Amino acid sequence: MIKRQEKEYMQKLQERKDRLMGNKIKLEISEPIVISQAKEDIKTWGCWQFPLIERFPDGMLYVSFQVVVDSAVAYGKQREQAISYDNGDTWEDGVVFRKYDDFIGLFGATLNNGDRFEVVQKNAIPAESIKLPSPIDEAKPYGTRITIYDAKDFPEETKGWYFLRLPKGSDKWEMEQAVVDFPGEARYSCDGLIPIPFLWRMRKAPDGKLWGVHYDFMIGGGCPAYLMRAIFLVSEDNGRTWKYRSEIPYIGNKEIDPHSDKRDGFTEPNITFMPDGSIYCLLRTSDGNGKGPMYWSRSTDDGYTWSKPEYFDDRGVWPSIITLNNGVTLASYGRPGVYLRATGDPSGFEWDDRYEILAPDSSGKVNTCSYTEMVEIDDNTAYLVYSDFFYPDGEGNRRKTILGRKIVVHK
Repeated sequence: MIKRQEKEYMQKLQERKDRLMGNKIKLEISEPIVISQAKEDIKTWGCWQFPLIERFPDGMLYVSFQVVVDSAVAYGKQREQAISYDNGDTWEDGVVFRKYDDFIGLFGATLNNGDRFEVVQKNAIPAESIKLPSPIDEAKPYGTRITIYDAKDFPEETKGWYFLRLPKGSDKWEMEQAVVDFPGEARYSCDGLIPIPFLWRMRKAPDGKLWGVHYDFMIGGGCPAYLMRAIFLVSEDNGRTWKYRSEIPYIGNKEIDPHSDKRDGFTEPNITFMPDGSIYCLLRTSDGNGKGPMYWSRSTDDGYTWSKPEYFDDRGVWPSIITLNNGVTLASYGRPGVYLRATGDPSGFEWDDRYEILAPDSSGKVNTCSYTEMVEIDDNTAYLVYSDFFYPDGEGNRRKTILGRKIVVHK
């Protein structure tokens, strides 16, 4: 559901106009730190891209990234890994910290009960392996034909929503399938494959609840099934059961996006829990129609309703957003390029201008996938990971590279 929250929104806008723009947050951004470099002949889109980063309770930083083509074929495939024990100053590349067969553990969280809990992405299955029900709709993102079905018509063994749990005090990971209450859940097939449902992102709230930050096709709700939307699932029992909380259906805006009526919807949402108690969400619209604006929306009632999505910047894929313990919120995103913004506004209405992390290539070549991820190092420090397709090695050869930057916040 969407609610305008008009009075609060207009009041914040007026406060912004009335306030003199004073000291901006100073960000001390380190030089790029090489995490991993591909061989010089690796140029395929999808390889040495889409990095994720986690920080474990013992302080270890763990980065994984994709090394196969960008399609459903990659689902469940082993990712390259690197680890650091000095807060990202140096990295051990090519490690096999986690080894999987027909699935991968994407990312996780340490729960309040001490368990370690991780999202599982399984291999997509051949569409011919099951009897498919009648489709309900069709979408064509980036020209790829996607056939949409009602999830309730699929066999039980394909239902998905798997997780890994390492109980506190144990050294044995346990695979489990969560019970998910998701009215309107849809499934889809593409490239002859059927993905097994998994969460695109998972965040732990300050109160310990787990938030599944998802995007997908959906039946009913605020927009047609063929338009993707942000979907929020919440677990209050440490990930064993999840309940649908709300959605942000796609709403285009012709004034800021001439292709708004041709978009694939809202994709790749990410949230952070703001100092004022609200939840702040960033939403991608860039798709096969070209660069699209990134939107923001916020909830002041624990994610049951959301404000009307508003313009955040003129670009933005796979945004990362975190709120440090010092009250500063950071957002990273791009395409083209890679950028970083900061705000000390507890509600997120007012943001500083963006910092340039990696400029778009002047020749027009794509020089990064622009997917970023951040993790908190301490109250005033974050670590950012991203890709650079032309980063020089020790001999000056340009190679696809996963890079890190340490970001220190000075308020």
